[in-house]
Amino acid sequence: MKRLSVVLVWMLVLPVCAAAQWAERDAELDARIRAHRQTDLAFIVLDGADRAAQGAVVKIEQQTHAFHIGFRLAADGPPWPAGFASEAEGWRVFNAVSLAHRTGWRGLQPTGPSDLASRRIRAALTEAARAGLAARWGSLVPESVVDLPEWAVPLRGDDLRRVLVGYLDRVVGNYGHAVTGIDLPGIPADGRLGLGMVRLLQQEADALAPGTPLNLSFGGGLVGPEAQAARRAAESAARQFVGHHGLTLGGRLGPAALDVLDPALAGWRALGLPGVIEPLAVAEDPALGSGENLRRVLRSLFAEPWISGVYFGDTTPATSGDPAAALFDAAGGATAAGRVLDELFGQTWWTKTQVSAGPRGRATARVFYGRHRVGVTLPDGTSFSTSLWVSPEDAGGRTVVLQPAVEGAGSAGQALGVETAGH
Repeated sequence: MKRLSVVLVWMLVLPVCAAAQWAERDAELDARIRAHRQTDLAFIVLDGADRAAQGAVVKIEQQTHAFHIGFRLAADGPPWPAGFASEAEGWRVFNAVSLAHRTGWRGLQPTGPSDLASRRIRAALTEAARAGLAARWGSLVPESVVDLPEWAVPLRGDDLRRVLVGYLDRVVGNYGHAVTGIDLPGIPADGRLGLGMVRLLQQEADALAPGTPLNLSFGGGLVGPEAQAARRAAESAARQFVGHHGLTLGGRLGPAALDVLDPALAGWRALGLPGVIEPLAVAEDPALGSGENLRRVLRSLFAEPWISGVYFGDTTPATSGDPAAALFDAAGGATAAGRVLDELFGQTWWTKTQVSAGPRGRATARVFYGRHRVGVTLPDGTSFSTSLWVSPEDAGGRTVVLQPAVEGAGSAGQALGVETAGH
């Protein structure tokens, strides 16, 4: 009987210990999120006569994140998935899309290097711009010769180099300014597309359009058996002066995702390179409850300052190899995972606050990086508003002067967005 009592007590203690460990871990991640995803924004509020407006009320509400939350557009058909609505639950947190399914070299130059079948690209970029979504290009060239255009398969040496450089010139020249990232293969399956060729393309892109955001891409490199080889390849590329600006890492995470994710993130963090996660798929863990596996994964990713965005590969059951990874149902309604996504990026990690100006019209608020709408109500009832973009470059603080537009300089509802040096 005594032994049974000990066992029962032990069974009760285990969940309590596990809960305490998770609470401690979440607290640590939340502290990192506050440190790396937020900054102090200081305001000096003045009235129209340049006097400090003590007692003015400043309301700050975020409009979009600097961190990219995106999904992949389908290869064909309408740009948007069924049920997509920019203000609907789940969908409203997205501020980016990936064109990876539309930018394959085989599809864009199917008959030869003289043509560029870019109609689908232009249509997608136009729709993304209308919706206020940033766009990533996807892979410039494939990892394997299997995915090369048929006419390019026999090419070797200088012949292959010439057509690749010509292709890059057209892509970067036409679209480099319109996309936030272009991927090059990190572990090419064929020697003809090795790091020497990647270095050449990076140099050509920098010469054509300095600062072109070229990443080394590792399709399944975030976690799992491919992660270690991918990290070795990334380290080798750095030693060989490839010159890539960052990393693109794909990951498919199942139950108990953090057992593999935490050590993988530590390994990638040590390289000191910026990166995006694409494609990301997170299946539910029945032991945690609907959407909770995604919650834990996103908290871990958002706490990593080197990660600038996540792009989901599976948004609906029709596009997902695993329906449990879908964020939306067939009609476009948010699943449990989609609601978690909405809660995190639209509520928890979202600035919506107000502060009152103290002596000398000064006020301070802590905000997440991104675009914000700032509304001001002066003590005399005068109100005005302005928009502010706050980026990671503003870490450590930034001061903004808020003042109604002077007569003759614009409408009374506009603000003078004067900024001073960081405080």
